[in-house]
Amino acid sequence: MKKIIILGVMGAMFLSTASIISAQVASTTVGTSTTDSKDLTRSHERQRGEMKLEVGPRGRVLIRGFVGSVGTDSVTVKSWGGSWKVMSAGTTADLSKFNVGDYVGAIGTISTSEDWTIDAKILLNHSARKGLEGERTWNKKEVRGEIKTEHKEKRERAKLEEGSVTGISGSSLTVDLKGVSVTVDTGATTKIINKKWGTIAFSDITVGDKVRVYGTAFSSTITAKVVRDISIPR
Repeated sequence: MKKIIILGVMGAMFLSTASIISAQVASTTVGTSTTDSKDLTRSHERQRGEMKLEVGPRGRVLIRGFVGSVGTDSVTVKSWGGSWKVMSAGTTADLSKFNVGDYVGAIGTISTSEDWTIDAKILLNHSARKGLEGERTWNKKEVRGEIKTEHKEKRERAKLEEGSVTGISGSSLTVDLKGVSVTVDTGATTKIINKKWGTIAFSDITVGDKVRVYGTAFSSTITAKVVRDISIPR
């Protein structure tokens, strides 16, 4: 009777241990699978600039690393295993905005025709995104500070207007403000930004664009401190 009880207890312990091991293995297998686009942009890993390489079933891959070189249709990414050639043809990435040393991430499949090559479906430049976010934050802070200061000093002449561009001549805009045509003069110190607060060139503005103008008004002319084109990005 004692032998049967002992054997029964040992059998139960064995089955319990086996179940735990199986669960751990299953968890590890799921953890190594990749292709989730959310995984590509996890903030805590981007902030630390960690290299990462995960290869899942059918050669699907997630890679993070640093740009070693930039070509016309690919970037070389230094990550685990060495340097990987990441092809950009299947993505919307603008390689002109990639630089050596940038921290990047990509999702795609490993090429079957070329060694150490990834055919990317998503390619993100985290360094450029971080720089753009910083620029937008700075522009927003600077513009709001400018408006606040201007209102205190020239309350009666400070204007914040919104209208449509009807003409462009040199560095001036003709803007329709609720049926009234005004001239908006810009200069070297005028801040020109888009809807998302990113810096743009005066030449990016086109007839028909909706703009918000802040500056000092005299008669039918506004000397602009800020021109924000809310039609860009288009």
